[in-house]
Amino acid sequence: MFRRRVPLSWKGRLREIILPRKGFSRLYSYMAQRVLRMPGTPYSLAAGFACGVSVSFTPLIGFHLVLAAVLAYLMRANIIASWAGTIVGNPWTFPFIFILLHKVGSHLTDMFGLQNWFFTGEVVTGFGQFTQHFFPMVIGGMVMGVISWGISFGLAYWAVISWRRHRARRMAAKRKMRTRSSGV
Repeated sequence: MFRRRVPLSWKGRLREIILPRKGFSRLYSYMAQRVLRMPGTPYSLAAGFACGVSVSFTPLIGFHLVLAAVLAYLMRANIIASWAGTIVGNPWTFPFIFILLHKVGSHLTDMFGLQNWFFTGEVVTGFGQFTQHFFPMVIGGMVMGVISWGISFGLAYWAVISWRRHRARRMAAKRKMRTRSSGV
């Protein structure tokens, strides 16, 4: 029913994944509407979405869906909404997120003198280079995850509440129009 008449070639499918013809705004709009229409309390939906957004601010690529689901489960939030929130972390935003995490984490490790805990002193080895960049990103990810959770929870909670009010008014207007047109 929703398939193309002429299937795309593998090159066409790859191009649609990297740069969609209809644009990313349509994808984000679709995901927002999916989250808003989910059943559940506004807290559950907003907290689930916020869990997904906050997990996107971790350097643990590949584990975001699992971490978002676990965090949402622990907070009694909507797991599907948490998966929708992980859309914030995507190949287009990860470079900016990782630069931010590294800068915040490096600043915090320098400010609190934690660099001796994480660095082996031997930066020449592969493990030394890994720890030199990964652990500040983890610390920055924790801080930015908490901040992003608060901001995204507030925005998502407001969006769910206002959308449900709007929908209730729209449905009431439709019912009112039906009763007028039926002559009752």
